Amino acid sequence: MEGVKHKQVRLFLHKFLRHAGLDDHRVLSQSGILEIVPPQVTTHPKREEGTTPPAAATMPYLFPGTPAPAVAEKKRRKKS
Repeated sequence: MEGVKHKQVRLFLHKFLRHAGLDDHRVLSQSGILEIVPPQVTTHPKREEGTTPPAAATMPYLFPGTPAPAVAEKKRRKKS
């Protein structure tokens, strides 16, 4: 296309993709070359099947009904 700025061509391509229903596609420009990129397909790793641990096992200090951990007393220094 002659007489049209690079940014305008990119905008026109972007608008065309949206009008065509390709909302997930992107228009990339690198050193004067425009590229239409399809959506990235991300796969999430499957979680292992099983039961979740009880709250007392994951938050022993904050869960009511569990004994509080013993806190060691700090030794104080004498002021000189």
